[in-house]
Amino acid sequence: QESLKMSYRFSVTFVIILLFLAGCSNAQQEGRVIAEVDGTKLTYEFLMDQFPQKVQDSITKKQLSQAIDAWIETELLYKEALKHNIDKEKMVKNILEQKRKEIIAGRYVDLAVYSKIEVDQREIDSLYNSRKDMFKSDEEMLNLSHIVLNSEGAANAVYKRLKSGDSFAVLAADFSEDITTRENGGDIGLLPVSAIEEDMIRAIDKIEVGQFTSPVRSKSGFYHIFLLRGRTAPGTVSSKEEVKQDIIEMITNEKWQASYNELINRLKGSANIRKYSLDEY
Repeated sequence: QESLKMSYRFSVTFVIILLFLAGCSNAQQEGRVIAEVDGTKLTYEFLMDQFPQKVQDSITKKQLSQAIDAWIETELLYKEALKHNIDKEKMVKNILEQKRKEIIAGRYVDLAVYSKIEVDQREIDSLYNSRKDMFKSDEEMLNLSHIVLNSEGAANAVYKRLKSGDSFAVLAADFSEDITTRENGGDIGLLPVSAIEEDMIRAIDKIEVGQFTSPVRSKSGFYHIFLLRGRTAPGTVSSKEEVKQDIIEMITNEKWQASYNELINRLKGSANIRKYSLDEY
C-alpha cells in the first residue's frame, strides 16, 4: 500500500477538477497574478482557494508549480472547448450545476459540522480503556517516522545532514513531501509489518530503535528515510500515546457522522421531499 498512511501526493487531478468547476474563469480575480493565458489571469489567492484549507499551510513550491501548470493546461483546453460550444451542452450544464451544489454543500458541512468538532483527553481515555482489544495486534508493529523525498539526490542530501547530526523532525518538517506527517516531525505512528514494503522492512531490520535508515526507494518511486522509534511484539496492546492520533481520528469520525446525520434528519424533517417510482425507467 503506498500504504504507510500516505497521502503525501496531493492530487493535481483534484486541483484541475476544482479549477474547472470554479470556472477557470474569465471573471476578474483579485490578488497577485502568477500566470496568464491569452489575457485570462490566475492569482495566487484564487489558486490557494482551490486547496482544502487544512492543507494550505503545508503546500510546497513544487505542488504550487504543478497546480499552476494544471491551471494553464486546463485554461487552454477550456478556451478551445468554448470554440466548440461544449459549455452549451446539456450534459455539461447538468454536471456543472450538480458539482456547484456539491461544493457549496460541502463547504457548509465543513463550517456547520467539521469545524465544531473537538476531542478532549477524557474522551481519548474513555475510548482507549473501553476498546483496548482494538489496539492489540496479531503481528509485530513498528513505530516509525519518515522523510519522503521525490528524488535520489534529495534523499541523499537529507541523509547526509542526518548523519552530520541534524534533527530528523526538523528535516522532515522542512523537506518531506508527505504533507500529512511532516508537521509532526514525520511521525506515521504504529504500522503492522505486513503493511510495509519488503525493501523497507529489510532496511528497518538493519537498525536499532532510535536510529534511521539510509534512503529506501518505494514502488511508487519516492525515497523514504525511516526513523525507528519502537517495536511492539505480537499480542501487545499499544500504549495510549502510541495510538493517540488514531483514537482522535476515530472519535472525530464518529462525531462527524453523528452530527451529519442529525443535520440531515433535521433538514429532512422541515422539507417537502418526494421520491417517485422508477418502474417506468
